Amino acid sequence: MVPYRLPQVLEAIATGQPVLIVEGEAKADLLWSWNVAATCCAGGAKKWKPEHSAFLHGADVVLLPDNDGVGWEHVNVVGSSLSGIAKRIRVLALSDAKAKDDVIDWAKAGGTREQLDAVLEAAPDWKPLSTEEIDKHAADEREDAEKREDELLAALEKLEPGLAYRRQRDEVAKELRVGKTDIDAELKRRREAAPLYGHWHVEPWPDPADGDALIRDIIKKILRHVVCSSDDALVIALWVVFSWVHEDAAVHSATGHFRRTRKREDDDAFYRLLFDTAGNRECRDQQGGALSRNPVVEAVLRYRRVRHRPEFRRRRQGRVA
Repeated sequence: MVPYRLPQVLEAIATGQPVLIVEGEAKADLLWSWNVAATCCAGGAKKWKPEHSAFLHGADVVLLPDNDGVGWEHVNVVGSSLSGIAKRIRVLALSDAKAKDDVIDWAKAGGTREQLDAVLEAAPDWKPLSTEEIDKHAADEREDAEKREDELLAALEKLEPGLAYRRQRDEVAKELRVGKTDIDAELKRRREAAPLYGHWHVEPWPDPADGDALIRDIIKKILRHVVCSSDDALVIALWVVFSWVHEDAAVHSATGHFRRTRKREDDDAFYRLLFDTAGNRECRDQQGGALSRNPVVEAVLRYRRVRHRPEFRRRRQGRVA
């Protein structure tokens, strides 16, 4: 087992040049095209053996990993193997490299020999990474990759079908290293999972809210903008609370159909109670018995009892703080 381009590497060691160790022949070839001595082992990451290290006795070694968790594990393997053999071991992290990038990606993004020389000059000495540090590198890599993926797909999702969309899709597929059909499938999944309207994304309010005051405020808002009776405003306010505030809330479509929650009996009871509220009729189930009550139904019953009281009318109209 010998390092890649061994004759040139030995010559570089003899003349005191630093030798960069990368993952793969293509990366070493790129560096040699810049007149930078570089080598690697066959098989890629974590395939470095003591036999490779034996040829680098007295070398000024610089480890150049791919920007991913496996790359940093490879650095640990090579650095440990060269300890006590190489004259000096440093590690070089390319500036502005994205997750999973290697030196070829860095060069395509505009990296130059001059920039490489600058970061090489400042490269710190290698020291073994702990398991926690390797895990952190892997976690950071995943986080950066997911963020970049979301950015690319979000931008692509905004484009109308056409040539611009196809060209952009090809670029995204190339960067994410997946097929074009994979991109189409992911965009379809995201569109189907997204709500019909953007304002349906509601973040929970962090502080406890007074339900009585909340319904009064909703009623006041409705009456300010909609011509309707107070009873109609109450029914609408209760529907809003059930749709958006209740723990089993479901987003309702404009057709009037709704997704049944696990408390189906309570949901049905709530709907019948809502529509009976406007007519102020007793609400019973089909057998004439009392309906089961969840907290929202209890709230409706409470409002049915108090909504005609003068104090409630004054509160609802904003005359009582």
